[in-house]
Amino acid sequence: METAGHQLCLIHILRELVYLGELNKEQHWSASMMNLLYDSIEQRKTKTAGEIDIGNIKKRFNLLIKQDLSSLSKKFETLRKSLEKHSQHMFKFLEFDDVPYDNNASERNCRVLKVKQKVSGMFKSENGANTFCQVYSIVDTARKNKQDPFLALIAVAQNITNYPKRAE
Repeated sequence: METAGHQLCLIHILRELVYLGELNKEQHWSASMMNLLYDSIEQRKTKTAGEIDIGNIKKRFNLLIKQDLSSLSKKFETLRKSLEKHSQHMFKFLEFDDVPYDNNASERNCRVLKVKQKVSGMFKSENGANTFCQVYSIVDTARKNKQDPFLALIAVAQNITNYPKRAE
């Protein structure tokens, strides 16, 4: 079975391209790359993975990546080199229907941990932090699978108590 692998967050790349466009309004590279990324996102929203002409999108991307940006700010060349280095991770979302083009879901999941840490100022122990993460993971997984989080916690607790005791 083939796995999707890693997908770069296009929203973060678009944010960087907007910054570069504001940094130098006379260049057109950042706008062209933004148009390509917006086009690929739009195609993903309106078509299934098998219907998208991924070859054309990758061809357009490669043409942009090969452009000489040395006359522009070093930030342009840095982004171009980074995109070139990670080009195999740019369009996985077009090949696999279950791969998102952003990492918003991941960031939302991390936010709960950071809010907990900010409100209490810290976790009092590493064990407490680990326990919080485990409980949150169970609750979040249950919600994503349209299950009752409370019943999921009960099921986990019952399985833990049914494990044979370790010989000490």
